[in-house]
Amino acid sequence: MAVITDFGDQHNIHPVQKEPVGARLALAALGIAYHEKIEYSGPVLKRVKIEETQIVLTFDHVDGGLVANGNELTGFAICGSDKNLRGPMP
Repeated sequence: MAVITDFGDQHNIHPVQKEPVGARLALAALGIAYHEKIEYSGPVLKRVKIEETQIVLTFDHVDGGLVANGNELTGFAICGSDKNLRGPMP
């Protein structure tokens, strides 16, 4: 499975650009089936650790790190949670 929303049309599940989709699927096959040490996925949450007033999230597939493009990160959402986490923790 590969994320292809950046190559598609939100109203059509069949992307016009086939080559980038094939390239992403080929990367996934190389990483998953052939065990090559390559980044074939976006960030995947690995572990959550709560430390007093901080939540420490650990991810796989970050290719050297995660950054907030443009500005400082001011909030985030955890899939499956009922709340967005914004600002300093109480």
